[in-house]
Amino acid sequence: MALLKPTGKLIVGAPNHDGHITRYGLGRDWRPRPDWIMRGCEYIEPLGAIAPSGLLVPQEMTLTPGGLFEIGVGNDAFREIKVSGNPVVTWLEFWDGTVYSDPDAAKGLLTSYYDTWTPNWVLSLVRWCPPIGQGVYSFVMVEMEASVFYAGSWVDGFASLVLPLQDAAGEHDSPFLHTIRTAEFSTSYNVLTEGRILAQGSRSSSSRQGPAREQWAFEWIEDTNRFTGGHFLIRQLGEHDGKFWHYYARDVRVLTGTIRIAVSGNVTALNLSPIRYGESTMTARARYPKGIPIVYDSGLGENAWVDDPEAFAWDGIATLPADWTVTVEDYGISHPHWPQVTFDRGAYGSAFLRPIVWLVTEQSDSIIANADTDTETTEGEHVLDALSWSWNRRYRGSEGVAEVHPTPGATPVETWRTNARVEVHLGWQAGAGAGLESTQIAIGYIMPGGIPRGLDGANENAAPLTPGVRIGAFDVARWPQKAIIDLRSAGAMTVSDWLSMIGNRMGLPASMIDCDVAVADLVIPVTELPSHPAHAPQEGDKWEQHIDAVEAALNIRVGFGKNNDGHLFADAGPPAYDPYTSTIAFTVDYNTTTAEDKLWRIVHNDSGPEFRNLLKIIIDPDAAEPSIFYWAEQEATRRAGIGDTWECAVGVDIALGDALGDVGRKFDQDHYQWQDTLEWEGPLRPENLLPDAFVEIGECPYIGLTVGDIYQVTDHAVAGQGEGMGLGGTSTLRLVRVYPTDEGPYSDA
Repeated sequence: MALLKPTGKLIVGAPNHDGHITRYGLGRDWRPRPDWIMRGCEYIEPLGAIAPSGLLVPQEMTLTPGGLFEIGVGNDAFREIKVSGNPVVTWLEFWDGTVYSDPDAAKGLLTSYYDTWTPNWVLSLVRWCPPIGQGVYSFVMVEMEASVFYAGSWVDGFASLVLPLQDAAGEHDSPFLHTIRTAEFSTSYNVLTEGRILAQGSRSSSSRQGPAREQWAFEWIEDTNRFTGGHFLIRQLGEHDGKFWHYYARDVRVLTGTIRIAVSGNVTALNLSPIRYGESTMTARARYPKGIPIVYDSGLGENAWVDDPEAFAWDGIATLPADWTVTVEDYGISHPHWPQVTFDRGAYGSAFLRPIVWLVTEQSDSIIANADTDTETTEGEHVLDALSWSWNRRYRGSEGVAEVHPTPGATPVETWRTNARVEVHLGWQAGAGAGLESTQIAIGYIMPGGIPRGLDGANENAAPLTPGVRIGAFDVARWPQKAIIDLRSAGAMTVSDWLSMIGNRMGLPASMIDCDVAVADLVIPVTELPSHPAHAPQEGDKWEQHIDAVEAALNIRVGFGKNNDGHLFADAGPPAYDPYTSTIAFTVDYNTTTAEDKLWRIVHNDSGPEFRNLLKIIIDPDAAEPSIFYWAEQEATRRAGIGDTWECAVGVDIALGDALGDVGRKFDQDHYQWQDTLEWEGPLRPENLLPDAFVEIGECPYIGLTVGDIYQVTDHAVAGQGEGMGLGGTSTLRLVRVYPTDEGPYSDA
């Protein structure tokens, strides 16, 4: 169909067309503290978390047959004994106090009969001094099965706690954590020269003289959904006020399995028992409640905030082993807003696993009401002389300008208000065809200072002039005036819940918030200590800062108006091209005779400032031995292209299986695949060539384009010009090549 002339209109409503906040929402983080009121729980200072207290008493430890441990290969000088204590139970004694020169001959080994030992145990010891002239290392070692991250993958290994006695030379005088890969040894290994020492503790236990009792509590905290590796928690009970020795290992996972105890160099009585949790009522409550804020001099008092107990949702971040549950509820009766955490244990088998509560959260939504849906339009009484709007691939920063000239005798635009909601319509007159006719292209808001009004002094009877009404999407018009207050941290929330929360707190009703199913269930990451702030905005931060941080953490896209509706949305970003399923929105054809398909100007550019051809990926950069991977463009390709090396380095804090795919695809998208660009200007297309749309190259000679290549729209600006916009309508687009991707580390080739 023939293009006639552009047409458009503005439909202007009240700022509260979709409602406004009538009662403020409130979000708070309650971080566990040592002064919380606890019953059957304890505060774990290095984790900043709370957890059920463990039962740290010796239990029966017997030898097979019928017992829990068997004597391993080597020195078999073990026997069962009774040791005084509370309670009196059976221990095992290594009774060989002989002077040795051969470490293998000196060492006694115990192996658990069952392979179901969880890495949470308490070790009780009575150690005698080594005999005079002892020539071997005196120590006790508890060894557990483990996985070790090495050379890009998790491999079998062992993790051990080694408790030495100081020798005459003063060496080996501190307890230490040790790991080793199974591939590093055949039958045995020396912890001092093989494997890796992770961390060292206090030397006090190693320098005791004469028979002395010690008790060590060992606990392992992991959460594969939230952090890599895990946390070692070790205490020498009765020493150092029972303070924790804490070490976080990114590249180690201690496993449930067989446990082994090695003893060497001196007579030692020992008892290794699992720690049991949940033997009593387990609750923890904040020391003091926090009331609802009061707005003074507003006439609202406490009614400014939502204060219905049913409207507040209590939640938190918890690591929950199987059969454990955690409940967070408001303890307050006369004083509401007082969180209490209750732990509940299921089957007895879960008694040897420890749950952790890292953070408690409190959240209520704002109430959005009082929508004023009255509108007025520029049709009829106003002449829309010109109108423009632009989009980019982020769907951020969309804005436009309208030239409005009220007709003589018409009500001027003086009734329009800053922040007013505006429906923007633009396109060709009826009959132009699908994707071309005038339609709603955006919902925006009149920007502060965006309604200049004036009179022409040369014509006293002229209608008021409005040289340019500036309209912006929500992020352009409203974000700069908004700041974040009273918002809970985003860590551990799903994208869907988070988007609903921030949209509500920005004043958007639920009907204006869209979360794509592809990202809805993604969980916003926390730190390696989930009790520490994770995506927790500071009071007064801008929304853009907070949203950008979450976007980067999950590689998602958050913007406004992807469907021309002004809605806040989250998705996975621009879709990848699939030759079998993707829709082609337009075909570039130099020889077309169809007026609306002719391009007035087209420019092909085969490079860009973001192009890179050498990639370095660092997996877990803070690990002791981070894994390093490289990709480089082939030398012949580089010589035929930019003739240079442009580098890019990326650190990735995730396991290898996730890292290479994610980093590679993002590198292709941002730095390698999209260096080939198109820009064109042609007839106004308001609808089907928005960012993300795919365009195919047909016949287009002379400028280096290849028939069949696919480009994706990244930017699009539309404009109607002239009196009543009858002088023309233009679309200006920028595109990037996305197919074929015949080169690069994650190409389709």
